[in-house]
Amino acid sequence: MALEEICGLHRILKGDNANESYEVSVLNKENNIFQNPYSHNAPRNPNFEKRIRNHGTTTLGFKYQGGIILSAESRVTNEESISSTSMEKIIVVHKNILGTFAGCAGDCAFWCRALTRECRLFELNYGHCMPVIIASKMMSNMMYRFRDLELYMGMMLAGYDPVDGAKLIYVDSEGSHEEVNCHVVGSGEVYASGLIKRFYKWDLGNDEAYNLALNVIHNASQMDWHTGGPISLYHMRQDGWSCVTKKTPQELNEIFADQANYPYSGFKSENLVQL
Repeated sequence: MALEEICGLHRILKGDNANESYEVSVLNKENNIFQNPYSHNAPRNPNFEKRIRNHGTTTLGFKYQGGIILSAESRVTNEESISSTSMEKIIVVHKNILGTFAGCAGDCAFWCRALTRECRLFELNYGHCMPVIIASKMMSNMMYRFRDLELYMGMMLAGYDPVDGAKLIYVDSEGSHEEVNCHVVGSGEVYASGLIKRFYKWDLGNDEAYNLALNVIHNASQMDWHTGGPISLYHMRQDGWSCVTKKTPQELNEIFADQANYPYSGFKSENLVQL
């Protein structure tokens, strides 16, 4: 089933009650998530200035001659406390699209699942994967439509279009839609932007790109307390994507102890699994 994982049926069927019968409602295309995600739209927040805005993360994406690099840390914060250090902020939206998410964890999780559902339905209807430019436009339109709900989310969608090639697109909860070559999203942006703008270039080698991405996120995690935890690194190519590595801050401190050829050296890629 295209929507089995999104609906949670894969967990039910693997549980102790796998032999029980369940009634599954038929999809109503007139009342789907993107047409009417809530039965009643929420009113505007009367205490706008009191909203919690102390969310934090740092996500990075950039294009180069070898494809698209995505990197993010894994810390989740709530006000002045750390809730988790194992949040996956780089998500497989569909088999041809990767996404990074920053902002409110609930908003990111909900709309990621909504976009994944639409991508799977698109493939069933048309026989091919939804292009990343269409997915990003769909998400941007929905965010603009529901901006009065005061969602808090910023995402980057990465993928390859059959005609236009590599695409890296930034979308946020205000409905912004921007195609970028290099971008940082999150509370650590102020610390990461200077480093990536100084050392980013198109003709990076693979290992140079990996080291640059890890250095940028690692540097932000040392300066911004909202940013931290293990750092994930993904590489999107025309023929698929791979999870390059996932390193803890302690491991990165050891890798980058030698500052020779900073920030392009230290980590060496090997035994990558193409997905």
